[in-house]
Amino acid sequence: MRSMLIFPVILILATTVSGATFADPPPARPDYIASLPQNEWVFAQALGNGRVACIQHDCVAGFYRPPLLLSVQVGANYVQIVAGLQGCEAVWWNVMPDDQLTGREGAGFLFVEEKVRSLVALAAKGEPSAHCSPVPISPPPTAPLQYLFSPPVEGPGHLRF
Repeated sequence: MRSMLIFPVILILATTVSGATFADPPPARPDYIASLPQNEWVFAQALGNGRVACIQHDCVAGFYRPPLLLSVQVGANYVQIVAGLQGCEAVWWNVMPDDQLTGREGAGFLFVEEKVRSLVALAAKGEPSAHCSPVPISPPPTAPLQYLFSPPVEGPGHLRF
C-alpha cells in the first residue's frame, strides 16, 4: 500500500523537474552589456552590432551600471534573466517558461520585475566561491521592462530608456 502512494509522488516530481532547466548549463555572463550606455535600458532583437527593433516574442533588454551586467530576454515561450558582475565568474540567472507568465502584459511583467530585483540583490551579495566580493548595487528602474511585453510592430532600430 505504501509503495502505491509513493509512486504517484515520484511521478509528479519527475514531471515537474523535467520541465525545468536545472540540467542546462548556466548562461554566460553577459559581458557584451558593458558596451551599452550606462544606467539606461536598451532594447533590440540582439544587443550586438546592427541592432534590429524588437518584435513580439523576440526582444532583449540590456542594462549596464558598473559593475552590474543585466540581460532580460523574451522569447516565444520563455523569459530569461541573467545578471553578472564585471570581474566575477559567477552568474545569477532565471529562466521562466511562458506558463509561469500568465497574462504577460500584467502579471507577467510584475513577475519578471520581481525576479530582476531578486537576481540583482543576489549579485550584490557576491559569491565567495567565485572570488566575488559583495558590491553595493541599487536595482535598475524596472518600469521600462514593460516594453518587452508589448513592443511596437514598427519602430526604430533600438530604444533607450
